[in-house]
Amino acid sequence: MDANLPPLRAVIYLRQMTHVAECAAHADRHGYDTVDTVHDPDGVLLQELLNRAMLGELDVIVTWDYAGLPHNTVPRVELVEQSR
Repeated sequence: MDANLPPLRAVIYLRQMTHVAECAAHADRHGYDTVDTVHDPDGVLLQELLNRAMLGELDVIVTWDYAGLPHNTVPRVELVEQSR
């Protein structure tokens, strides 16, 4: 990451509160500033996060796997499980 640029702001998004540590470690490895961790068992908060990203309030959504995401999710979403 360019030292002159601020770190990307990341939100950890999880349907279940498992793999929080792994997602946080992923964000740390990539130099992200984790600004929030969202537990969304019903899957209703993802659209709010996407809106926040569109407004420039966050840059990256980190999640453990695609299983909890709607199939039409297009923003930058990083999978920790597949990046190891």
